[in-house]
Amino acid sequence: MNTPLISICIPAYKRQDCLFRLLNSINEQTYKQYEIIITDDSPGDEIRNVLKAFTQLPIQYYSNKPALGSPGNWNYAMSKANADWIHLLHADDWYASPTSLQHFVNVITEGNSDFIFCASKEINLATNSIKNMELTEKKRELLDGSPINLLYDNVIGHPSTVIHKKDTSIQYDTAFKWVVDIDFYIRYLQQHRGYSYIHAPMINIGIDTEQVSESSYKNPFVEIPEYLNLFNKFPETIVRTNKYAFHCLWNLIRKFKIKDETYIREHGYNGKKLEGVAAIINYQKKIPRLILKQTNWSVYFMNKCYKSFTKK
Repeated sequence: MNTPLISICIPAYKRQDCLFRLLNSINEQTYKQYEIIITDDSPGDEIRNVLKAFTQLPIQYYSNKPALGSPGNWNYAMSKANADWIHLLHADDWYASPTSLQHFVNVITEGNSDFIFCASKEINLATNSIKNMELTEKKRELLDGSPINLLYDNVIGHPSTVIHKKDTSIQYDTAFKWVVDIDFYIRYLQQHRGYSYIHAPMINIGIDTEQVSESSYKNPFVEIPEYLNLFNKFPETIVRTNKYAFHCLWNLIRKFKIKDETYIREHGYNGKKLEGVAAIINYQKKIPRLILKQTNWSVYFMNKCYKSFTKK
C-alpha cells in the first residue's frame, strides 16, 4: 500500500452507532490514500466491536487505559498519525458525500496553505433539522485580519471541518474544553501560512445534548475561566491593540451579567487581573440591561467604551 497522504484521526468514546455511520462514510470515499487512527476512551468493547464490520478499512485501533478525556484523546489520536496531513474527525460527524475527501485532496495538491477548512451542515440528531455553516465575506474579512480575531467569533467552526499539515509542536490544550478549538486555530495559524477554504459542505456535524460543548455552552463555570485563561496566552496589551479581543471580553461580561471581579473569581478564574475587564464592567453598569441585551445597542456602546479605554 502507498504511504497515506491523510491520517483520519477519530477520538472515540461510546456512541457506537455514530462511529458506524462515520466509518461507513469513509468507506464510501472515492479517494483511498488514507489511514484511520481510532483512539478509544470507552470502558467497554462497544467501539472495538463496530470495527468488525469494517475489516476492509486501514484502521489502527488503540484502547486508552485509563481514559484520556477530551481533548487528551484528540492529541493521542494525532500523535499516532503517519501521514503528512491530519483530519481530526469526531465520531459523531461524518463525510457529507463520497467525494468529500477528494475535494480536500484537490486543495492540498494546490499547495497554497497548510490549513484547510470547509463549509458544513449542522444536523440536529434529535429533530433532523439542518443548519448550513459557511464562511461569509464578512467572516472572511475577520479571519483575514488576524487569527486572534477568532476570540470574537470562531468563523472556522468545528474541528471536523479542518484538515491541516501535521505539526507535532502544536497540540490541543487539555486545560480547555470550550475554547479548545479556538486556541488551537489561533496558535496554528500564527505559525503556518494562511488558509484555504472549500465553499461546499464537505462534512456533516452531528449535534446532540451528549456532547461536551453542549454542557459547556452558557455555563459560567466553564466559559468565564476558559476565556480569561485563554487571554493570558497573549500580550497584556491585546485588548488595547485588537478591538475584536476587546469585544470578546465585552460580550463575556455582558452575557453573564458580571457586576464585579469577585464574580469572576467565584466562577473559577484564578489568574492575574486582565486589562480591560474592570473598565468594561464599570461601563456596562451604567447601561440599562434592557438596552444592553439588544445587539445593535451593545455594539454601539462597546465601540464607545473601547474608544474611551484606548485613550487612557
